[in-house]
Amino acid sequence: MLMKLTLKLPLPPSINNYLFPVIRYAGKRPVARNIKTPEVRTWEQINIPVIKRAIKDQNWIQPEEGKFVNILIHFFFPRKGFDAGNYNKVLLDAFTEAGIYIDDQYAKPQTGYIAIDKFNPRIEVEISVDDQIGVFKSNDARDKFIFLYGNELPKRSFDALMKKLDQGRITEKVYLDSGFNLHLLNEFKKETKK
Repeated sequence: MLMKLTLKLPLPPSINNYLFPVIRYAGKRPVARNIKTPEVRTWEQINIPVIKRAIKDQNWIQPEEGKFVNILIHFFFPRKGFDAGNYNKVLLDAFTEAGIYIDDQYAKPQTGYIAIDKFNPRIEVEISVDDQIGVFKSNDARDKFIFLYGNELPKRSFDALMKKLDQGRITEKVYLDSGFNLHLLNEFKKETKK
């Protein structure tokens, strides 16, 4: 069963209005920090509870670590001159805080429909779990890799390799072909070792 979450939210603040610098003093030494603008904090205070309610109402289950999430965002701007790419950061951070995914490193945002709607500016978002697991295109691709290469390395080495691959890290022992399929390099296969 495909898990899907849909949301309608007001436009989040642009990345251009995300952070501002503040200088604090540690003793006599000034320390600069960036903090969220009041506009961002207000948007989050209003919309994170809305997102959490949608998660509950639509029975969304946060994917386990390593699973990616597709996020299709449709933009309805109040007028011309808006750049859709500037509106992802606040939204993706809010999704993390609300519990849609563990961390926005697993988010795969895509821009969908873009239109001008001066009467009702907003975003409409469709969220679904992607087939990608770590560096593997799908669970089937992961299973195939294990089937093909599981006996080519000592068990501890293979388990350590799989842990890294499941975390999305390509190592010196593997390569991706042009179709993004993962293979074990020949020098690490048992039959080529002397």
